[in-house]
Amino acid sequence: MPHYQVAIATPLFKKFTYAYDDDLMPGQVVVVPLRGKSVVGVVAAEKSNYKGLVKDIIKTLPYVLNAKQTDFCAWLSDYTLTPYGQCTRMMASLPLKEFERLTKDGAENKDIALTVAFKSAQKNIVLTGEQQHAVGCLQKNYHNFYPALLDGMTGSGKTEVYFKCIEDVLKLGGQALVLLPEITLSEQWIMRFKEHFGFEPLQWHSKTTPKSKRIAYQTVYEGKSCVVVGARSGLFLPFQKLNFIVVDEEHDASYKQEEKVIYNARDAAVYLGKVNKCPVVLASATPCLETYHNAVEGRYAHLKLKSRYGVETLPEVKIIDQRTQDPYAKKTYISDPLIEQTQKALNRNEQILFFVNKRGFSPLTLCKACGHRFECNSCSGWLTHHQKTKELKCHHCAHSEQYPPHCPACGTKDQLTGCGPGVERLLEESQKHFPKARHLVVSSDMMESNTARQEAIQSILNHQVDIIIGTQMMAKGHHFPLLTLIGIIDGDMGLSGMDLRACEKTFQMMFQVAGRAGREHLNGQVFLQTYNPDHPVIQAIKNYDRDAFLKAELQQRKEFSMPPFSRLISITLSSLSKDLLYRAGKKLASRVPKVEGVQVLGPTVPPHAMIRGQHRLRFLMMSALQVNRHEIVKFWILKSNLPSQVRKHIDVDPLSFM
Repeated sequence: MPHYQVAIATPLFKKFTYAYDDDLMPGQVVVVPLRGKSVVGVVAAEKSNYKGLVKDIIKTLPYVLNAKQTDFCAWLSDYTLTPYGQCTRMMASLPLKEFERLTKDGAENKDIALTVAFKSAQKNIVLTGEQQHAVGCLQKNYHNFYPALLDGMTGSGKTEVYFKCIEDVLKLGGQALVLLPEITLSEQWIMRFKEHFGFEPLQWHSKTTPKSKRIAYQTVYEGKSCVVVGARSGLFLPFQKLNFIVVDEEHDASYKQEEKVIYNARDAAVYLGKVNKCPVVLASATPCLETYHNAVEGRYAHLKLKSRYGVETLPEVKIIDQRTQDPYAKKTYISDPLIEQTQKALNRNEQILFFVNKRGFSPLTLCKACGHRFECNSCSGWLTHHQKTKELKCHHCAHSEQYPPHCPACGTKDQLTGCGPGVERLLEESQKHFPKARHLVVSSDMMESNTARQEAIQSILNHQVDIIIGTQMMAKGHHFPLLTLIGIIDGDMGLSGMDLRACEKTFQMMFQVAGRAGREHLNGQVFLQTYNPDHPVIQAIKNYDRDAFLKAELQQRKEFSMPPFSRLISITLSSLSKDLLYRAGKKLASRVPKVEGVQVLGPTVPPHAMIRGQHRLRFLMMSALQVNRHEIVKFWILKSNLPSQVRKHIDVDPLSFM
């Protein structure tokens, strides 16, 4: 009986040997026994020479990953230093019970049109000259690997450009994939898509129902012409005719998966386009520095949209110097100029957004009598006060406790106070200033279901809301015609700290928020409240001088030999035992590789020294561009033989340093 190596999703860098009484192709999806359970695996390219006793493959499933898909998994495994089996399991992306239902019942698609005999769009798009040029460049490369930065300011019509290309792909009978960074964005995006094409795309994200996922998986696997919109996991669908990939808001940090297989969907999408020989559109008004640098250096095509689409004009940005506003004396976080302009916008029957990127009522609660601060026992972080539920919550480990009537340290009553504004505090304050206005809070903990998000978006579009109070969920992609005034409550948030990308991330977020105002025929205004009005980021936002900011940031990175002029790998050790962790850190430190072009910093305690009860230490490896850093880490870390109680978290090209 032939023996086969099968890749299974385990933490081990090895494949498992099983027997089967028939010939199997590489990429065959199978069910095998493992530790008393039936699990999904994928047959590897190489057969096993093992002659001993092995367990049998339980059964095969009617799915085979093609060479492009296994190539993609192999690259992802090598690049992220992750076991191959974990990557192939992401490609065979349905749970076993869903695979079995699909095998038994089919896609259950008798009443659902999975494909559309597409002839033409329902809505004709009139493109500007810049848009026509961008479409023309992409049309010439439908059968070539063509990574392109679609670089256009907010409201410049980037979506119209790739919609036009998707039209072409559907007419050719191909498949297209559009990645969005937030599930909330998909609601309005799907509405626009359906209005234009006359049908809904297939969806693939964490909130998609099991039945819809089965339908999407089967449709894609059978090579039927379709459009899939989804989160980063959409990259792992078994496309057979993938002709076009879009990564919308490509700069967004949520494209980085931080657990299990640690990868950036933007970079993975570029490689997926390479193996499928198709265009990859990276769309953003605020591209990440690495993407911008690749476009400037000619490694990516640079398709520019310099003006807003249609009659839209850029909103005016006004800086409010908070040093002249005293929130403690006035007990308000909304400045007088912003209050005045909000009332004027309400009088004009327009909509307003107050933006603060903090959930809950306040991010820190302390006792005014003794100074006690409420901290999570399992994490190095403050507990956030959520007034609506009367709880103190940790946003790292989900621990929660009731808001106490007195200080647990000194017992004093009525001396607990919140420091800093969250969305709930702004809601309370705004309702005092504008009691007749209709308010809506948009944050992830307020809108956990698809229905809640859809209702929120629709209520804003239907003008059932006057004042929106939102977090970063409101910062990107949304198009609300009546939204004319935006107040950025804390423009300094994120500008300081240990993150080398602090300025870049803050600029991206505030630039995107500002771009939500004045999207159609109404002029927009943005009021940016700050204690540091002369900061380069604040001035770049005020003057819409994005390119100058990016060039200055790139120059600074170059001076300090930081990405994209070098490469980073973060190695974080964690353990429930602090003593065991420090001994493991000392062991690794004694074996730091001495290689030209490589510098290792650490071990050091990261800002979040403990998360979910796990104590943490971090190494940061900086390497020159020409150094084979992956082989160095394999030799240094993966062969280090650390205790099993110490976890290794390897992050290639890290975005977070917390």
